[in-house]
Amino acid sequence: FAYHNDPDCDRKKNLQIIGPIGFKNYYKGLKKLYGDSIKPKNYEITISEVEQSSFDINDIKIKTYKTYHTEESIGFRFEYKDKILAVSGDTGYHKNVIELCERADLAVLECSLPEYQCGEYHLNPMASGQIAEKAQVKKLLLTHLYPVMENYPIVDKCKKYFSGEVEVAINFKEYII
Repeated sequence: FAYHNDPDCDRKKNLQIIGPIGFKNYYKGLKKLYGDSIKPKNYEITISEVEQSSFDINDIKIKTYKTYHTEESIGFRFEYKDKILAVSGDTGYHKNVIELCERADLAVLECSLPEYQCGEYHLNPMASGQIAEKAQVKKLLLTHLYPVMENYPIVDKCKKYFSGEVEVAINFKEYII
C-alpha cells in the first residue's frame, strides 16, 4: 500500500515474501478487498509458503519454528556469518520460541498485553523476558504492543526476568546487529 501511494516509496526491486501456509490466500483476499491500491507498480511480488523448515537465501540461513498463535503461525531465525536475528510474530510462551531465540544477537518478540490481561496466544513482558533469559539472548526488542501498553512499565517488568538489554521497538528505527 505504501509503495503504491507514497511518492517517496519508489520500489523497483522485486519483492520475495516468505510466510506461513495460507499466506497466498490471505494476500489474494487483500487484493480482492483493496484492488489496485495495493497492486505493485514497478516490481513483482513472489510469495512462498513454508512450514517448519530450514533453507538458505544467498548467505543467509533461515529457519522457521512453529509458534503458538494460530495453527499456521511461524517465527523466523536468520543466521548470517556470526549474527543471529530471531523474530517471533504473535505467539504464546512455548519451548519452540525459546529454541527460535537461542543465543540470538537480537530477538524481536511481541509483547501485546500486560500479565493480568494476557491469554495463551500472546506474550507479556514477563513471558518475553523469561524466553529471552532462557534463550540467552543478547538484546530483546519488544513489538506489537496493544494500546493498553502505552503507559505500562514494559521494560521494567521485562527486566525482572531478563538480564540483557531490552528496548521497545520504534517505527522506522534501524536496528543493527
